[in-house]
Amino acid sequence: MKSPEGQEYKTISPFIRVGRTFFSLAISPFLRKEVIRKHPNDGLSRLEQLAQQGYGSLIIGNHLSLGEPPRVLGITMMNPVLGDREIVSSIGIQQLKGYYKLAARITGVTICPISNKDTLEYIQKHPEKAERYEQALTKKGAAKLLSEYLTQQAPRVLNSGGSVLLYPQGGRRSSLEGITDAVSTLINRTNRYGIDKFAIMFTGAGIRGIKRYDDKSIRGLNLGSVYELTIGRTLTKAELLEEASERGIGIDQFVLEELRLVVPKSYLPRDFAITP
Repeated sequence: MKSPEGQEYKTISPFIRVGRTFFSLAISPFLRKEVIRKHPNDGLSRLEQLAQQGYGSLIIGNHLSLGEPPRVLGITMMNPVLGDREIVSSIGIQQLKGYYKLAARITGVTICPISNKDTLEYIQKHPEKAERYEQALTKKGAAKLLSEYLTQQAPRVLNSGGSVLLYPQGGRRSSLEGITDAVSTLINRTNRYGIDKFAIMFTGAGIRGIKRYDDKSIRGLNLGSVYELTIGRTLTKAELLEEASERGIGIDQFVLEELRLVVPKSYLPRDFAITP
């Protein structure tokens, strides 16, 4: 299909649309959420408007548990504009279980396994499974945050008007203590391919009633708990690069500062740093 400006974008089949609707309605009683639109310019509305013009959507959020990615996916899939496009979501390779694969098949979401520090910790605890995850590691044994599959799929989907969900902390973290260079790496890849027409929306996740996020018991899906998903700003790629340049900071520092505005205060640490 084409936007009013003539930009080509790819839509999903009617069968996938039905699958997304059914799946979202089925999980909503268990994966509860409240969407909070605090920003005056309403980032989600602007993301919809830009998507209607053929822009891709890069949705960036914090990662405190297994619970926020499917809830953010639910917002994306049930949106009348974003839900009609391709969706790519990253997931730690050690978390890619059978039920995730089944859900992805039903909803037509492309799952891109990645590795991070949590992958290394998982391998250390389960050495018998190390061989299964060898492809997720570099020759020196370090985790590769962005898999080659993700760095191939994400630019393609953004260029075709779809959505990419990315969590740049590099795994589940108890605070916004720092982020990786995942966003700058992905944007640099789009530069290589000459892909500029996409927008970036920032989201902050918290769990209602939780004041501390260092309890490992909340790192799961938290079925029944209400997640408060705060919508931040939406900027086009050009706007993000221009504003970061004006402020004299890099892309990843810019992302960190935007996330700082939307995560719960109890999720903020004393110091902020970029993880090299």
